Amino acid sequence: MKKPDLLQLMQKQKLSKLDTSQIEQIAFASVINPDYDAEYRKICRWFSKEFHTPLPEVEENLETSYILLHYFEHHFAKLRDSRDDSPAMLDMWENEFNRILDPDNYEVETEQQAQEDDEWAEEMKREIEEEARKAKEAEELAQQEKLNLEEEVIVSRNGETTPPNFPKE
Repeated sequence: MKKPDLLQLMQKQKLSKLDTSQIEQIAFASVINPDYDAEYRKICRWFSKEFHTPLPEVEENLETSYILLHYFEHHFAKLRDSRDDSPAMLDMWENEFNRILDPDNYEVETEQQAQEDDEWAEEMKREIEEEARKAKEAEELAQQEKLNLEEEVIVSRNGETTPPNFPKE
């Protein structure tokens, strides 16, 4: 089993203890940008709580595959039990299934899907821009017609002029 970063650092520096600020820095970095070791420590903490097993025993005596198997079973069972049959959740299940069965091919398909999604988004953006342009032209044309109509005058029988929107008295 791979040793956590903190233990490696302590052994490297031949320290029995790190000062608090160094420990805080390592912990903060692990939360902000978790690496494999940080994720594994998180899973070990989950296993320890879930199965009431002391953390040192989990980290030192249990096989990584055993811990991960229980973690992923728990994770997928929670998803299944959510009873969410929405299209988005069904897509997520299909993606997880494909990723697990064929990880190499899944990455290629994911990249292709991302490219297709980007192309679709660009097409939608172009269509929206085109519709906005047409709407603006129609609005400008309507505004111009309104102005033209307001400028017209109706000549009454007695020679007076009246704008078309105002009734003659």
